[in-house]
Amino acid sequence: MKTTPTTILVVLLAMLVFAACLLPETVAAKKSKKSKKDSTSTSSSTSSSSSSTDEATPTVAPPSHFFSASAIASAESLARTSLSQSDSTACAQLRALRVLNTLSSKKQPKQDAALCQLASRTVSSAAAELSEVACALDLQRELACSSPSSVAEGTLQTLTADKWSATSSATELLSAAKVLASSTSASASTSVDAIFAQAASIYAASKGSTSALSGTDAELLAFLHSELAQSLFSASSSSAAELLPPADKCARGVAKALRSALTPTQAAPSSASLSNVAALLRAGASFAALRDTAFSLSSNHINEYSSFLVGAEHVFNVEQSYDVFCTARQITQWSLAKAVVVSAADSSLDLSNKDSNVRVIVSNIFGEKIPSVAQVMLVRAVDAQAQSVLANQELQINAAKEYELNMLATRPLPGIYTLNMMVRPSSEEYLNVESVDLSIKVVTQLAAKDLSVSVVDSADFKRSTQEEKLATFGSTWKSLEASVFNSLLVRVSVVDENSGRAASAEQVSVILQSVDHPERVITVAAQSETAGSYVATVNLRTNGAKVHFLSGEFRCTLLVGGAYSKRSLQWALGTVHITYPPKLHRQFNEQLVSSPRDEPLPEIVHQFRQPEERPAETISYLFTLLVLAPLGALLLALPLVGANLSNVPAGASFYAIGFQAVIGATMVLFMFYFLQLNMFQTLGYLSVLAVLAFMFGQRALRALYLQRKQSKKTKSD
Repeated sequence: MKTTPTTILVVLLAMLVFAACLLPETVAAKKSKKSKKDSTSTSSSTSSSSSSTDEATPTVAPPSHFFSASAIASAESLARTSLSQSDSTACAQLRALRVLNTLSSKKQPKQDAALCQLASRTVSSAAAELSEVACALDLQRELACSSPSSVAEGTLQTLTADKWSATSSATELLSAAKVLASSTSASASTSVDAIFAQAASIYAASKGSTSALSGTDAELLAFLHSELAQSLFSASSSSAAELLPPADKCARGVAKALRSALTPTQAAPSSASLSNVAALLRAGASFAALRDTAFSLSSNHINEYSSFLVGAEHVFNVEQSYDVFCTARQITQWSLAKAVVVSAADSSLDLSNKDSNVRVIVSNIFGEKIPSVAQVMLVRAVDAQAQSVLANQELQINAAKEYELNMLATRPLPGIYTLNMMVRPSSEEYLNVESVDLSIKVVTQLAAKDLSVSVVDSADFKRSTQEEKLATFGSTWKSLEASVFNSLLVRVSVVDENSGRAASAEQVSVILQSVDHPERVITVAAQSETAGSYVATVNLRTNGAKVHFLSGEFRCTLLVGGAYSKRSLQWALGTVHITYPPKLHRQFNEQLVSSPRDEPLPEIVHQFRQPEERPAETISYLFTLLVLAPLGALLLALPLVGANLSNVPAGASFYAIGFQAVIGATMVLFMFYFLQLNMFQTLGYLSVLAVLAFMFGQRALRALYLQRKQSKKTKSD
């Protein structure tokens, strides 16, 4: 075949197109392989970091506020109310006591006769529930009761019974473990192995799914490992140690359950989720207290759950108070890591106070200041337009152990500023805060000057009869005269008192208040084209109705306020004598007197549709008889024409009569539909009659068909 230049050119173009099609696919494949490789390395580094006891850099900001005084006071009130109630259970009293010891500045008395008696009665009662007995034993230990009671024999018999199967809940197991730990009876040790076996099965079930480990399950495992390790292991056989997984494996299970629990940033968590997270955190604190346990909960999650508890500070009962505040206290005392809160001591910065500084407090989530902080750094400060105004400034500590920053040196304008902070505590037991934002409101004091007021003609606003000028704030004019045909034209300049620059104000109003009457006129000033300049026009005729067209002296006052003003400005300008014609006042009073608003309204009478006229009853009955007359004539004429039952099929007379009866019943149903039934009721009854009509009719017609067929066959034979 002869090769031409055109053929070569076509082949080259085809090769280029083919290469162009392959090139994106090749590049995409390389990128895909690279991304897979990066994700693999990232996941491996994440898993390795999650298994460590702490992370260097938390990416989640710590809680931005701590418990308010009102929330703590509310929780204390709930706890004291619960303690004062004589019918409270041992568990409720135990939670209330722990809440008070957590929140109150003074610890509650170690011995309380009433609470000790309640605990003693509960422990010695064989009818008490197992959870109440466990709470009563904890109550005796916390109160240091002088004569702790022994567990009732009935309770021990319940514990020693072979009842610890897969159906036993973690709450029952936890209560049983606490009671067995407090019992010295030899018979109690027989069920220790069963409790350990059930706890091991709970952990084994959670290995397949991290969410399967509930808060109470995790608290049970932590309790068995931390508080009962010595007493139960020594009292039971050596097989108990083999049944329960090692503490480090249980701790990892608790950490996984915490990480897969509800999202801590929910605004309004349910009480069930709050209780579950609190139990998981208490379990984490118990595991973290074990020396040989690597509790793999990152600093990110500690900050997340601290924020969760702070967000749920509004509680409504003692149980929620216990879950929120006591668990939060355990986090602040966590030996693994403690969450840090960075907050502003004052959310505003006053430009008029030259000694005003930004003050930052570094504390735990209870508001208790951290004793030693290595560095508190301002990373960046930006205004509302995201423009940077300050960066990389280290804050200095003052005598009150607050950290100060002189932000006034940058001469900031009034507005909202966002400060990005970084905190590095001196002690390794506290978490580093790499990034947290604080909002600071910079305020100033507004001032008014160069005020002028003119009495002008309302028709054209040009002819001025009087004019007064007030250059400085506080000065007043003597008196002005105005009539119904005039308007007051007020001009004023608003400036920043500190810098003297023109400022904007959200509210500039002129008030005319009658000296002799409570009526007044309020007029909002509008901003003119000049920055900081405002103009208010008070039309005395259109606003006369507001003062009832009453002549007399009126005090004129200027009000100035702003979103970033430290306080509002009130300037008493002087008095204006306004004269209204008496005729306008009389007309206004006549309108008030004749107004129907002071008189009772006419009674509302609902007009229903009048019923249509109907004929007399005799005519209705006569018409009914005329309608039914043909039916009666038919029944009377049937015997005369020789009607008989000879065509009823032999052997199927029951079905034939039944078929006719169903047809008659259908006609009766239609009559009742006409009289009283509705459509749905009629269709319901008709569906039943239709089934019966089909059954009876099919049998009757089949018998009739067979009878006719037999008669034809007989005739043919």
